[in-house]
Amino acid sequence: MQKLFTFLSLFLVIFFLHSCKTAEYPVNKPYTYKTKIIIAGNLKETEKKLLQEKLEKQIDDSLTYTKRKIKRLNFIPGYIKEYHALTEESISRTYDYFKATYVSNGYFRGGATTSKIDTLGNDPYSRMVTFTVHPFQNHKIDTVIYDLKDSALEILNQPIIKNSLLHKDDFYAQDLLDAERKRIATHFRNNGYLKFTKDDIKIVADTINKALLKIAEDPFEQQRFFEEAALFNANPSTDITITLKEGTGKNKLQKYYVGNLYINPDNIDEDIVPPNRVSILDEKIEKRFFNDNFKNKLFKETVYLKKGELFSQQNLDKTLEAFSNLGPWQQVIISSLDSTVRGDTVDFYMYMLPYKRYRSERKIEGSYNQNNSNNNITSNLLGINISQSVKDRNLSKQAIQTNTSVIASAEFGQKSLVNTLQAGVSYSMVFPKAVLFKNLFKETIKPKTFVNFNANYSKRILFFELADIGISAGLQWKARKDWNYQLSILNIENKVLDKLDSLKRVLNRNPNLAFIYNDGLIFGPKFALNRSRTIKEDLLKKKSTTTSVRYATEATLPVGKGIIPTLTNNLFSFVKLEADKRFNIIRPNHSLAMRFFLGVGKTYFESLPQNQHLPFFRQFIGGGPNSMRAWTIRSLNSYSTRTSSTEQKDFFGDIQAEINLEYRYKYGKVLGIPILGALFTDWGNIWNFKPIEAAVVPYTISSAKRILNDIAIAGGTSVRIDFDYFLIRLDLGMKIKEPLDINNHGGLFTRDNFKLSFNNLSNIKLQLGINYPF
Repeated sequence: MQKLFTFLSLFLVIFFLHSCKTAEYPVNKPYTYKTKIIIAGNLKETEKKLLQEKLEKQIDDSLTYTKRKIKRLNFIPGYIKEYHALTEESISRTYDYFKATYVSNGYFRGGATTSKIDTLGNDPYSRMVTFTVHPFQNHKIDTVIYDLKDSALEILNQPIIKNSLLHKDDFYAQDLLDAERKRIATHFRNNGYLKFTKDDIKIVADTINKALLKIAEDPFEQQRFFEEAALFNANPSTDITITLKEGTGKNKLQKYYVGNLYINPDNIDEDIVPPNRVSILDEKIEKRFFNDNFKNKLFKETVYLKKGELFSQQNLDKTLEAFSNLGPWQQVIISSLDSTVRGDTVDFYMYMLPYKRYRSERKIEGSYNQNNSNNNITSNLLGINISQSVKDRNLSKQAIQTNTSVIASAEFGQKSLVNTLQAGVSYSMVFPKAVLFKNLFKETIKPKTFVNFNANYSKRILFFELADIGISAGLQWKARKDWNYQLSILNIENKVLDKLDSLKRVLNRNPNLAFIYNDGLIFGPKFALNRSRTIKEDLLKKKSTTTSVRYATEATLPVGKGIIPTLTNNLFSFVKLEADKRFNIIRPNHSLAMRFFLGVGKTYFESLPQNQHLPFFRQFIGGGPNSMRAWTIRSLNSYSTRTSSTEQKDFFGDIQAEINLEYRYKYGKVLGIPILGALFTDWGNIWNFKPIEAAVVPYTISSAKRILNDIAIAGGTSVRIDFDYFLIRLDLGMKIKEPLDINNHGGLFTRDNFKLSFNNLSNIKLQLGINYPF
């Protein structure tokens, strides 16, 4: 108890020291403490929000504060906010920046901007500057005309006009026009115009009210023109003309063909290669090398540029990405040079910097878990995991990558010195091409074939011994929109379980558990796809929003009773689906990370004993440093997973749902090492389609209410030490809602349930983890 309070006190002191932010202000001068922008007028909310975001970036720097690093107590890093004196010049410059923003976003008649300066708080020099902007009506796009002044470009552009990003009644915006210029230029570059860029396209905006230029002798006709002019002023529009920029050179309007291809697989600095180190590949590609470490066939299959064909930027990008994704090279550069033979031909030079062929990596990871039950065989668990791997990036000179790993781990407890032992070996090979189904990958970056083998042994002291061996083979590839796919066409795993004394006693008291703790054969395909990307980024303010998503499924072949008698009683039949989505909103000194996970597994051919539940090595588990952090690993459970046994310490489920949320921030540095912090909350649990022992908890309540009652909730704080290559994480989690108490103390967020969580120190768990939890 004393150790816990000492730790909390130390944590609060450190948190206070790092949280104290000081500031510097101009001496006896008014300064800007805060700025605000109010968009007036009858603009739509979406238009107001967009304009406000753009105007906020144009506020003069002297109207905002800057951060300056300091050290507290001579060793604790921190920073202060340095505010600037308020001047008329800074407000005047902001007005000018606002005017430029109006014009670039379609408010061609500008807008009226006023400012108001108020005193804030008790400081007589603190000021808030409020800018009120009245933008005049935004010009909408009326017509879009393509006048490229070159017959070849006109013909080439005609089929893609339907894909234009500019549409009638869209608001005029400079970034939208730039995107349209880029789209057109990309299409031209994919059709031979190598030297054409978006800067060669000019946008002409015609904002003149043509009704004012019309003259009619008939007074009624003239009145109609005045009415058209008034209508235009109320809803101004713009005619857009997309044309070539004046002075566009002939080389920009020239179609180019692919000439000679020169590959330098181990030369990034354009050094001169000796003549005896040059080889010709099919009279189309010339390889220049210092060390002949790559077979010629590899380059023939990877280069998408073909000699004599019309240049395509898409083929150039595919070639660059294909070489970058193969694995042997850490940097690939492709440059072009006009051919000396023909004026319409360009030669391409590929320079590559290879990695070292072999890479050896050792890892030592640790974890610490506190058990929440005095009935468990062990209480606190300290885990250590040691691994050694050796990677070969260029087996057989064909960019075949292999990885050999050996892993050993152990969990140490108090009641039993060694609680868990694990050991395993794995070997994988990745070939830089598709062995099967080659014709399916025309629109993808070069697919790969993989083969994996693994053998593992694990022992839970007094509980069970498990040995497994598996082999899988399949394809992995990258398709459009940066999705990564992996298909295991062949996936075979065999598990052999030896039940020890403690598990046998549990099974004797709970015979239904035998449907989970069983061994057998898994035979069937796996499929997974994932994507990680930045969906929003501001490089100037160092802000970004990233997201990653992963979907996975596994299914065994439908081998039912009597189809293959020798395998029927040993073959599992199930389907398993997983979805994992993550967001990370990153700011310079803090970030918000979110994770959503849902997993479901369902058996079929349930008349067979092994198909009552998913096998325990395929079921979901909750708790631990990377899941629900107020519970130890495998200790989280719901109504459907509980049994009457007091020795039951591990819980598994057919369904898992989790939501994890972290607010991450920076403390500072100690001895040059970054110290980070976080506040977190975890929500979720595991369930079974069928109860393990229905008699334990009455099932008279509805399924929806039972699931709601089963939601476990945790909250806590964390300290992280960032060593750059890895991160040590100490999470202090507390149970806010414990499903075990729901049956006797009400449902979600009841007073009694909170009292049980806050008053019982066993509900506080200390988790030691490596790297971020998600």
